Amino acid sequence: MTMLRAAMAVGMIIFGMVAAFLGAVVLFSALRTGGITVRHGAGAEAVTQVLTYAAEPTRFLQFTGLLGLAPFLAGLGMARWGFRAIGRK
Repeated sequence: MTMLRAAMAVGMIIFGMVAAFLGAVVLFSALRTGGITVRHGAGAEAVTQVLTYAAEPTRFLQFTGLLGLAPFLAGLGMARWGFRAIGRK
């Protein structure tokens, strides 16, 4: 295995595990509290949205999937790819 492939595999493991951890934290927090706060913009143009399951269940689940479940699954996939690449000869 070349050094470039080894470095890329280790990078995918680290990046994937971080993404999976952050996705799991967002997913767990959103499902436990029943709400997600999304902020975007800067300064006077900043917008804050509070999504709750009770008020908007479809939009809440959409944001929970995009901000929590998707990074969690993508991170696990990247970490798995990295571990498999290191395990190959």
